Amino acid sequence: MRISMDTHDPRNLPLAGQRVEQALRIAPNNVDFLNTMALWTFLMNKPKEEEMICRKALAIRPDSVTALLFLADSLLAQGDLMRQPR
Repeated sequence: MRISMDTHDPRNLPLAGQRVEQALRIAPNNVDFLNTMALWTFLMNKPKEEEMICRKALAIRPDSVTALLFLADSLLAQGDLMRQPR
């Protein structure tokens, strides 16, 4: 299954989120899908959700650079970049 956000048109973001959620229902531990959901939550300005998703991705694949970058972004957005990892 391929997930793609082919446009930056904000009107397409709700549909993109639905598609990523559907993919995660099928494969909830797929780190690529989790990272795509982290991107979606970033675009929707939901840093707490982004953090939760990144932490799940990192629990599955601790070396996921994408998840680490999105986690740093979510912590920065929450004003909590210096928080110790759990």
